Amino acid sequence: MDLPSGVVVGGWAAAWLQLATSERTAGAARAELAEYFSGRAADGALHPLLLCAPREARIAARADVRVFRSTVPESERGERGGYPLTTPVRTAFDLARLGWWEDAVIALDLLRSGLGLDLEWLRETCRERRGWRGVAQARRAIDASEPGVESPQETRLRLTWASTGLPRPRCNAVVGTLGGEVVARVDLIDGRAGVVGEYDGAIHSSSQARQSDAARQERLEDLGLVVIRATADDVRTRPDRLRWSHRLVAAYRRASEQPASARRWRILTEADDPSPG
Repeated sequence: MDLPSGVVVGGWAAAWLQLATSERTAGAARAELAEYFSGRAADGALHPLLLCAPREARIAARADVRVFRSTVPESERGERGGYPLTTPVRTAFDLARLGWWEDAVIALDLLRSGLGLDLEWLRETCRERRGWRGVAQARRAIDASEPGVESPQETRLRLTWASTGLPRPRCNAVVGTLGGEVVARVDLIDGRAGVVGEYDGAIHSSSQARQSDAARQERLEDLGLVVIRATADDVRTRPDRLRWSHRLVAAYRRASEQPASARRWRILTEADDPSPG
């Protein structure tokens, strides 16, 4: 596609190009991060390509192209695969302010993991453009974002947890014994209540993975933690999430019934964890 002067690729396509060429991710992790920004909806339909264009640019929208009249300064332009595109910070800014709320948080989580996105730069962009469309949502998405997330489903599970009104869980914490022995890195944990949330993606479907997950859960429960698991089916629809939320509330109730003597665990620092991030 030949683009007029000043027109750059933005949105999901810019994120996809950036993640596909990032040195921070590789293998399955890169594939999963890039998959979310493939431009393909759950039903297989393609989302329109987002093009950021100054008002004077002669370019028309089509069924497969959305033209967003927004000037992109030279400092916010880059290039990947021969295409001009928005820089990671500008890409994140637009995704956070123009999409649905949940998609905005997912985008920031994945760009932080896949590109090392610095939220301080993004906050500064929001401050500089506080009158722009969607900036209030972008600020909320920044506050809701967490580092280390490698799957859109992990974000959906965390937001489902938060929607219950229960305390916001900590992500990717390293749990160990009171003596400091590493037991596991967990997806979500409320350290005060002693509740752990684990998301089982496709890589957990093999019999070997399920065996490993079961042994890991037993070790965590032996320390006095209550573990609640989730799969894609638990975050697929609103009724699915509501059912999982009820399970989460029940897990909190079980945790509250644990005697203080049963709490034989603590959250360790990143330096204590020998596993890859």
